[in-house]
Amino acid sequence: FDRDIVVKFLEPVTQPKGPLKVRKCTYRAGRSNVAIEYPADPTLAGGKDRVVSFVGCHMDVVPAGSKETWRKCDPFKLTIGADGDSLYGRGVTDCLGHVAAMACVFKALAIAAPKLQVSVLGVFIANEEAAAELGIGVDEMVKRGELDRCKNGPLIWMDSADFGPTMGTGGAIVWELTVNGKLFHSGFPHKAINAIELRMEATK
Repeated sequence: FDRDIVVKFLEPVTQPKGPLKVRKCTYRAGRSNVAIEYPADPTLAGGKDRVVSFVGCHMDVVPAGSKETWRKCDPFKLTIGADGDSLYGRGVTDCLGHVAAMACVFKALAIAAPKLQVSVLGVFIANEEAAAELGIGVDEMVKRGELDRCKNGPLIWMDSADFGPTMGTGGAIVWELTVNGKLFHSGFPHKAINAIELRMEATK
């Protein structure tokens, strides 16, 4: 997927031509993340950097798989279903459809140009399917502080499969706990603090 398609699509409403701030965060050649911002009106923001973020749309897709999987269409061409409303093609639901939808949302927002108290942020990720391949996508953006502003408000994760909207989903948080004990002579164990016992209590 050509990341520049998104940038070019938004170019007519990107600064200095429009209100959007669009930039590519590239950590490997040809694999750019795209960060978009519709800024809050400074007269309404009250000096606060409040945001609502839409993160999770990713621009990589899984392999097409066998031909038997694609009985209705060619996976490498966008096909409109007989109902006139369904779309078929590789990555339509996971996750290029989300990329297209959010790009349209930001363009419509820029054209309407409402005055908001909060900034609207969007992040299109370069690498999600190959999670073990680090240093390309959202992991590197977090490492470099590119998503720190997302902490200033709600974040909506925009990723799904072909089963419809998901109101809740599972996730993983990597964390580290440091527990400090207190050394003391073995003759006075009641004056010592056992760090292992403290950690066991903390992780119950």
